[in-house]
Amino acid sequence: MEPSKDSLLSDDVRSLRLLLETKWQKNLSSNDRIKVIAQVVHYLKEFQKAGDTLPNVILAGDENEMFVFYAPKLYKYLDLDYDWSIAPSSAFEDEKLYRDISKDDNVRDIFVFNIGTGFDIEEVFLAIDALREIGEFKKLRVDEVTLRKAFEDFVRLVFEGDSLFKIAKKVGAPEIVSIFINSILGDPDTYIHPNKPNVLKCKNREIRIRGAAYNAFFSRYDRKYTPTEISKITAIADQLIEEAKRRFHGDFWTPTIWADEAIHMMDRDLGEGWRDRYVVWDPAAGTKNLTRDYSFKHLFSSTLHQAEIDMSTQYNVGSYSFQYDFLNDDVDISPESDERDIKMPVELFRALKDDKPIVFYTNPPYGQATEQGESSKAGVAKTKIASIMDKEGYGHAQLELYTQFIYRVQKLTRDFRLSNVFFFFFFNKGFLTSSAFGKFTDELLEQFQFNDGFMINAGEFQGPSSNWGLLFSNFGLKKEVLLPQTTFKFDIMRSGQFGGTEKIAEHTLRRVSKKDELVSWLGEIKISNQEYNSGSYPRTTGGFNIPAGDNPCGKYKEGAIGFMHNNGGNVQFSDKYTNMNSTMNYADHGNSVTPENFERACVTFACRKSILPDASWVNDKDIFHKPSDDFQDSSGWNEFVHDCVVYSLFHRASYQVSLKDFAY
Repeated sequence: MEPSKDSLLSDDVRSLRLLLETKWQKNLSSNDRIKVIAQVVHYLKEFQKAGDTLPNVILAGDENEMFVFYAPKLYKYLDLDYDWSIAPSSAFEDEKLYRDISKDDNVRDIFVFNIGTGFDIEEVFLAIDALREIGEFKKLRVDEVTLRKAFEDFVRLVFEGDSLFKIAKKVGAPEIVSIFINSILGDPDTYIHPNKPNVLKCKNREIRIRGAAYNAFFSRYDRKYTPTEISKITAIADQLIEEAKRRFHGDFWTPTIWADEAIHMMDRDLGEGWRDRYVVWDPAAGTKNLTRDYSFKHLFSSTLHQAEIDMSTQYNVGSYSFQYDFLNDDVDISPESDERDIKMPVELFRALKDDKPIVFYTNPPYGQATEQGESSKAGVAKTKIASIMDKEGYGHAQLELYTQFIYRVQKLTRDFRLSNVFFFFFFNKGFLTSSAFGKFTDELLEQFQFNDGFMINAGEFQGPSSNWGLLFSNFGLKKEVLLPQTTFKFDIMRSGQFGGTEKIAEHTLRRVSKKDELVSWLGEIKISNQEYNSGSYPRTTGGFNIPAGDNPCGKYKEGAIGFMHNNGGNVQFSDKYTNMNSTMNYADHGNSVTPENFERACVTFACRKSILPDASWVNDKDIFHKPSDDFQDSSGWNEFVHDCVVYSLFHRASYQVSLKDFAY
């Protein structure tokens, strides 16, 4: 296969011949990059054999990453003895070529651009131009404005792909910032260990990093600064430390563009002059990103960190700013409380006591009191409010910081018997759809009414993953008895290409009761069979593989012909955690498949898997509803079931295996 004309961009005036290689779902920060380079080398060989001028710049990428490379650094391979008969797409199968490229420092040190929020394609164009002219990147110099982005790139590239949260947990936020500042300023006591390419010597410590990525980072960023510039960069270090600490607690600052969009929605919903009529309390204010560009007559800004108050004294001058733990301070406060015994400002207490119209407006943290997942911050959600919620039986809702914030608003509303309350929060949407939040969401919707909202990709914020959606919603206290809502319509928004925001679609979230969920429908078929003795059958992943570990939790029923791994009931878990097995799965989230429930298992599997082409951060928390009774009674039901059986037999996640000489 030769490179097509479509993949070669030529500009004779600018002496540019750019070879473009596009991929799908690769990890260009890993060995996939070596495979791409091997393919490119074969393309260069094709150009050479055809007598064409060789490309001088390589641009390669997939939907998440891209890199730019100076092609002449690969010319040395063209005259060596490799298997040039292999198709370029399989060039990595040439072990000698693959081995030589993997040892090439030029390839190991490639800077990989992350295509996400904040990505600027202009940086790639400038890199291409620099390579065309001088064969290397023009070094970027950091300043007060660009230092944070450089820090983000540094953490992403250097620390083995781990999130800032994971690194902060292992190394410590101050240490991360110190490593970055010392590295960017060229501190002679911070360097790659001469005998350990993936160890960074930093003063007297040894920190494990990705050495090649460290070198790639400094192929792009300058390390030489004037004394004045060094002073300015160092001065920002304390702020970076505070920000890193905040992220460990699940706190993320709201970009101005989305603070403006939130205010625009509130202006529309509450009417002109609402900032004068309402008491406004931001209980997770940080450095006042939500309010700093607007004036409020009665504004109260509280935050957990005193340093943030100190950093934001120049904003919202004349308002009340105070250190306050919204989930631990004054949790039993009521109109009868003594003003001398409370922590909140007396003025705020009196506003609550006098039933002043009030708006709670905030972007609460998203930490969760578990050990699993990037959003989990073990311990941070163990608050006094969580203890109250636990005693009242709120289940999963007590584990999430953002639902604790909502509950505190509900509690203040009840305890002070408030009559005119709105809360405008940014939050994760899971509690609106998942039955795991059942009692919490039931009682919220009895007390408050959803009025308006928009959804954005969480990646629009600096820090959170781009794999989930973030909501901004208007919930108002109900003035009359209304049936609890079961649907919530949101505008899907994104930052505009030329600034501002734009609406791109609409989406409706629907609550599904536990009994109406697809997973519950499968579980309606009760299997009375006894469980096999736990040691008498293998537990596998993928049908063949025995995972390491001593605590497999899957349980197999006598007479079962397979097992369906069926974790959760939403779209999010349909890809990785839904599969059909002819052996017992290692996990316990699922159902033994027997003749009694075989058809329902196939229907459940097919429904969950067929959604995947349309799965996204927009619908990831949507819950699968069981087939309606009318459909099950219709003439088309049997044909549908048969289609699902066939689909289940041939889907790539249907692990039907025949085991011979299998050691367990």
